[in-house]
Amino acid sequence: MINNATSFWKFIQKHPVEIPIIQRDYAQGRLGKEYIRRDFLANLKKALDDYLKDSTSVLKLDFVYGTEHNGKLYPLDGQQRLTTLWLLHWYIALKVQKLGEVGDTLTRFSYETRVSSREFCKELCTAANFEGYDGSTSIVDFIMSRTWFYSLWKQDPTIQSMLRMIGGTKINDKSGEDIIDGLEELFQDTDNETFAGYWEVLTSDNALIVFYYLPLKDFGLTDDLYIKMNARGKQLTAFENFKADLVGYIEEQAQTTKDSQWEELRENIPLKMDTEWIDLFWNSEISRVDEAYYAFLNRFFWNELFTAKKSDAEYVLTVGDGKLANGQATSSVENRNSSYTYLNKDNYDVYTGLEPYKYREITSSAGTTKEIPARLFEDLQKVLDNYKAYCKGKGKDIIPVAKWVDRFEFIPRYYDYDSKNETIKLTRLTQRQRIAFFAVCKYLKEGKADELSLRRWMRVVWNLIS
Repeated sequence: MINNATSFWKFIQKHPVEIPIIQRDYAQGRLGKEYIRRDFLANLKKALDDYLKDSTSVLKLDFVYGTEHNGKLYPLDGQQRLTTLWLLHWYIALKVQKLGEVGDTLTRFSYETRVSSREFCKELCTAANFEGYDGSTSIVDFIMSRTWFYSLWKQDPTIQSMLRMIGGTKINDKSGEDIIDGLEELFQDTDNETFAGYWEVLTSDNALIVFYYLPLKDFGLTDDLYIKMNARGKQLTAFENFKADLVGYIEEQAQTTKDSQWEELRENIPLKMDTEWIDLFWNSEISRVDEAYYAFLNRFFWNELFTAKKSDAEYVLTVGDGKLANGQATSSVENRNSSYTYLNKDNYDVYTGLEPYKYREITSSAGTTKEIPARLFEDLQKVLDNYKAYCKGKGKDIIPVAKWVDRFEFIPRYYDYDSKNETIKLTRLTQRQRIAFFAVCKYLKEGKADELSLRRWMRVVWNLIS
């Protein structure tokens, strides 16, 4: 049975809400969504104003679907509306100086999608972070000037969308008028008394901005319904799906093995993927990161596959002359390995699941299973941490290249970007360049890089490759 209509304030007090990792980023704040923001915010403000005029009309929003697990509610549909309502409550609470009173309640809404998004939501709800804010400057400028706002957060799509929803844009309509598409723009002429009235409206038992919540368990449905629901919006990228599964795998290993090694990886890998490493792959000209990030990780897995062993004496990947099952001689036995076949395609826009990434076989009394060893994630940390440290102050594409080499890019690069059709291409590696990529990773695993030793190392590598 459908639950009674509820306000956001009642809802969040009853249900801690976490946007699940499988969800896409907050989209209502994206560039290109100005008119959607304008219309939705205008409707919310009209409902607030009507209430102050003693109107009994109710603004009913669409249904929110979700599942409940471990005391938290995970929306499968309604993420965009819930996030905008949360920002509205946060903004008005800030204006009436009630963050200190209601900050704990507002922190019951968060994002699992990215660590940086989750931390940003938490910081917004901390009243101490807004001491000294008097409204004389843009709240977005104030936020971005604070020491608690990390510069890397500028590359988080959800955070950027939230800031856009708060502050609006300077984009004009066809008549040359500014589109009122942000909370600060919308309420710029509102006085303190009216804000106090708005807060009363939002937290009242008789709030007139409501929606219906449908818990999926009441209908015998599963999370698979998310795929059908979300098909109406922009689909998750291959990288977003891959990252969700990869982080989930690390989480599962930490929970099942209770191993301190996996526990440490659970603490470090998701955080670094969303903060420290992201700027290595970020292209500011076209605001893209996913494809380059995904291509690099696929190449890193391809590297690891070549050196992985089933045992001390046997490699996972058999390379070179051999025989197929029918006795026919072949020089490409490696193509029988599903992980190699998948990773060798050097994809950056296709993801079929995590199974090809589980390249190491483990045999026990229960049978043979495949896994991603913890060592891979440890090596990945060394490579990207050391590369990032070496890049500081130098820019990108700084790996020494021999004069006879046309190009070599350790970090994949974008080209032929078509914003209208949303198509894009990435530079790929030749087989010789793959060897150089392997050699750079080998070097970075050994420790911090310095210019002289790296130049000497790559001179030997390029000579061997040639």
